Amino acid sequence: MTWNYRVIKETVHGETTYWVHEVYYNEAGEIESWTEAPVGANGETLAELREDLETMLHDTVLHDVLNMEELRKRFPDEGRDDEV
Repeated sequence: MTWNYRVIKETVHGETTYWVHEVYYNEAGEIESWTEAPVGANGETLAELREDLETMLHDTVLHDVLNMEELRKRFPDEGRDDEV
């Protein structure tokens, strides 16, 4: 299984928000799951934190924005990964 950071757009009560989530893919490269809660950058050292931020920026520039409503339609309950 592979993963990357993706921006997921969600509209609630007419308000649109963009968040960074981890998105996981199956062997065919198709979305399999994502973190229900947005993720923040982290690291055990300042260098690791900076590396994580750079990876987030790279991934979110490289890949299109996903739409939470569309993801939930495609994966009613099994798509989200609350455990990650």
